[in-house]
Amino acid sequence: AEQGDDAAGFLEESRRCARDAGALAIEALATSHLAVLIPADRRDEMVPLGEESVVLARAAGNRWILAVALNNLGEAFREIGDVPRAMAAHEEAYEIRLEMGDMSRVALSLANLGEMAVAAGDLARARSLSTEALGHAEAIGDRRHVSFALTNLGWIVRSDEVHLGNC
Repeated sequence: AEQGDDAAGFLEESRRCARDAGALAIEALATSHLAVLIPADRRDEMVPLGEESVVLARAAGNRWILAVALNNLGEAFREIGDVPRAMAAHEEAYEIRLEMGDMSRVALSLANLGEMAVAAGDLARARSLSTEALGHAEAIGDRRHVSFALTNLGWIVRSDEVHLGNC
């Protein structure tokens, strides 16, 4: 998917295989990724797939996959404009990742929370979260999540300028 290929078919097959094998954690992971990579003409399936992935991950008892599922559910809620539910899913993913010490994904969760704070119009919180995400990502040399945090900080500056009438 990150190379621009259509991953939905592969993810759907992965879900079927995992379900047939009784591999709840793998089914949860495939379902979670399908929720955010589903074709645009099936956009109405994003949130139900995301919610299903969280249920599967909880049933599997896999905290790492649960955090992924919550993160992707948050992204599905973001896509439909439900900022409060997106924020709640991202906050739970952040807590799990922090507890697990997965600092790369902590940076990702903080960046996602920063993005949601921008969407909610809370630029002070967005700046704080995004700056913290940047610090974590830089500390471990995670350039991908550095870029996410910097993108947020750019949106915050842009939002401040628009709010102040400077553009």
